[in-house]
Formats: sequence, structure tokens, C-alpha cells
Amino acid sequence: MDKYKIRLTESRGRYNYLHPDRNKNITGRALGPRYEKEFLLNLFAGNAKAVEENRSAPKENPLNDAEPASGTVPYDESDPITILFIKSDLRLVVDLQDCVKAQQSRAYAQKVKISNLQQMAKTIAYVQEHEYGTREHLQKSFDEVTAKMHDARKTLQDTEDQLKALNEKIHYTGQYLANKAVYGQMLKTRNKKKFRQEHSSEIRLYESAVKYLKAQYADSQFPTMKALKEERDRLTVLKQAQTDT
Repeated sequence: MDKYKIRLTESRGRYNYLHPDRNKNITGRALGPRYEKEFLLNLFAGNAKAVEENRSAPKENPLNDAEPASGTVPYDESDPITILFIKSDLRLVVDLQDCVKAQQSRAYAQKVKISNLQQMAKTIAYVQEHEYGTREHLQKSFDEVTAKMHDARKTLQDTEDQLKALNEKIHYTGQYLANKAVYGQMLKTRNKKKFRQEHSSEIRLYESAVKYLKAQYADSQFPTMKALKEERDRLTVLKQAQTDT
């Protein structure tokens, strides 16, 4: 009642709940077995027992426990109202003031509240699962993930740059090989000027390719097309793996 303004009453041995935004009680039976008297009395007894056990054998860092404490009801996604029984210091606030439709329709406002409650419950479950005990711990984890993401993006960008440069080399290597024979014929012909005029396009492509490749491989032989394509396949696989990661 103090925390959630939900009134609990008992009638004929059964629990009933009255939400502050409703005019009619909701029976424990309607909410599910977790809200009926027998289950809750067992839960309260379990909580009391857990308190006594914790007093006699306190844990060094209860925020880092992987399993929920004895007597604590774990969050059940199919039953979002179990959020009411999750032990947490988080403040959950439902703000509908900026929602015009919710202000105009009581039914819609109720639907929004239920949806918000489900999202809050998922958030609590996530926080508990990942053991975010404090805001500082969460910020530290966020900073670590951000740094890793930055490094991963940089690595991926480096791979993409290598692929781009390699594709350019493949392009000029293909251009070089496609026009090499024509250029060789020009060197053998007696009337080179006439031959160049007749095959100006092929010779120009060959010479531009040679100029590019010499700039790339000044102190070594030009790589084969097979070697270039094998390297492209390797980088493509690497890029896909980095993207998936």
C-alpha cells in the first residue's frame, strides 16, 4: 500500500487487489497462482527465513550474486506483475502527462501503464541479470562497450579500405593484361606512329595501367590476377566476420 497504493483485502480466505486507477477489485485467482494467499504466505515465510540466514552468514557482495536470493520471486515475462515482488531499489515512474491520447481516454491510459510496467519489469530483469549494482558500474560497462565498438568499427573500416584499394589494383591489373598484347605489337611494328593512332584507346589504357601499377609495386613485380583475387576473397570473408561480430 505504501509503495504502490494497491490495497490488499481478504475475502473468504482469498486475496483481492485494488489498483488506485481501478474501481473494482482484481482477485488473486485472476492474476495467477503467484497472487493467491497460499503462495504468498509461503513466500513471506521464505523471505523471513532468508533474512535469518543472511544474518548468520552474510554475503560479501550480494549485488554480484548470479542467482536470486532465497524467497525472491524471479521476473516472469509472461506474468509482468511479478515486478511487484522483485527486490530492487530502482525507482519506477509512469509518466503519462505528455500523452494527449492517454489524457483523453482512461482505457488507453490504463493500456499504456500496463505496457510501461512490462518494459520496466524487463529492465529490472536485465539489470539484475547483468549485475549492474550501481550507476557507476553501469557507466563503466557502457564506456567499455563503447570503446570496444569504436575499435571494432575502426578495424572494419580498415578492412573496407584494404578491399577498396585491392579492387582498384584488380581493375588496373585487368586493364594492363587486356591491352598488353596490343602494346607489344606496337613495339614490333615499323610504323609505330600509325599503329598508335589506330590503337590509341588500347595503348592509352595500357600505359595508364602500367603507370598506376609501377607506383604501387615500385620495387617488385606486378602480382598475378589469381593472387589478387585470392587476397580479395580473404578480405571479404574477414569483413563479413567483423560485420557479424
